[in-house]
Amino acid sequence: MVLSLKIFIFFLFVGASFAATTIKLKSQVYTNKENIYLSDIAVVSSDNSKFKEFLENLYITDFPQDIFSKRITKKQIKDILEANYINTSEISIVGSYCTIKRSINKLTPEKIKDDVQSFLLRRYPDIEVVSISVPRIRSIQRKNLRIKIKERSKTSSYIYLTYFVYNGNFLLRRISVPVKYKKISYVVFSVVDIRKGEYITREKISLKKYTGNTRHLFTSLEEILGKKAKINIKADIPIKDYMIVPDYLVQRGSNVKIIYNKGIIHIELIGRALENGQLNQIIKVKNISSGKVIPCKVIGRNQVLFIGGSF
Repeated sequence: MVLSLKIFIFFLFVGASFAATTIKLKSQVYTNKENIYLSDIAVVSSDNSKFKEFLENLYITDFPQDIFSKRITKKQIKDILEANYINTSEISIVGSYCTIKRSINKLTPEKIKDDVQSFLLRRYPDIEVVSISVPRIRSIQRKNLRIKIKERSKTSSYIYLTYFVYNGNFLLRRISVPVKYKKISYVVFSVVDIRKGEYITREKISLKKYTGNTRHLFTSLEEILGKKAKINIKADIPIKDYMIVPDYLVQRGSNVKIIYNKGIIHIELIGRALENGQLNQIIKVKNISSGKVIPCKVIGRNQVLFIGGSF
């Protein structure tokens, strides 16, 4: 396919004087098109009419309706030409860039809301818009309407925007648009019913979209994996911190095996845990033989390692 395209271009333009070909970029253009071609943003001149037509119909970029401005640089044009197997060393490209701007013929409150929604979706993908307050305005109709949206400030529940309306480069209106929103978070939900005392395993939980207050909730699965349900937890609800407890390998008040290792000396004896302890946690343990309280590290279920002090 690539070889065929190269051969086609060779025979189409063989003998053409590319030195007589000039691409002059327009400084800016207004359009409602969604697909931009070279003829939309530049004036092409060439001694070879077929080559000129080929260049004018080169696809440059997309220009979605929710995008209001886009810049195409000289380098981008050069890269597109080379991607189409055209020797750019023999083509003169005049101008540094062309700015494409969305041409709006009629402005209504509905249009403002749509523009604001698109603006926020690109800028803040992690929010959910609750309401967009647009004041009553008469519809504005001009040949080259264009808009610009600027954020003034943002709180935990509101974003305050200014919506500028231009006719060409002349400012027609400045409209204040407050937007109420909710922040989207992903928190840990139960997938199934979890009974009191059951361990929290990966198949029982998942992350889901949540727009409420995230206080007391968990934002990663790793935070609660391996812990136990303190109460019965129903399926499909956000899991809160008071619903679970750590899986203590050592329970306060339980008898534990104290291990003492120093060089070739290895001693095991019984102690009583004075604190709950998770893996690798340092807790206080009472040596039943001596009555002393000693620091120990939890190394297993009801097993601790003596780490220092008087034994």
